[in-house]
Amino acid sequence: MEEVEAEEQQQYSHRQRLKAAVHYTVGCLCQEVELDKQVHLSKQTIAAISEVTFRQCENFAKDLEMFASTSGHWKPLLFCSHWLTEVSALSSHLALPHVRDGSFQCTTVVCSRGL
Repeated sequence: MEEVEAEEQQQYSHRQRLKAAVHYTVGCLCQEVELDKQVHLSKQTIAAISEVTFRQCENFAKDLEMFASTSGHWKPLLFCSHWLTEVSALSSHLALPHVRDGSFQCTTVVCSRGL
């Protein structure tokens, strides 16, 4: 019983650290956009962007987990580049130009085992 509670506490703590990292990164990106575009983003706006980004990353991770569990069956997947931009923005600033100019396009990608 105590082991289960300890595991749940550890998962909750890990999730909170991930959320904090996403919030920090989104805040840094928003500062750059503010300087570039000469606008002000409120703390509430940054928090909302952070929450949406975190939830989308969770959804993306679940989708990848489900795809991996299909063991190579052909599955068409819809990846919108703004979702991928959010994910890649967590680890680098490579996506910032796409965020700035709003160039979001959706494409269908067919994946299979061995590709």
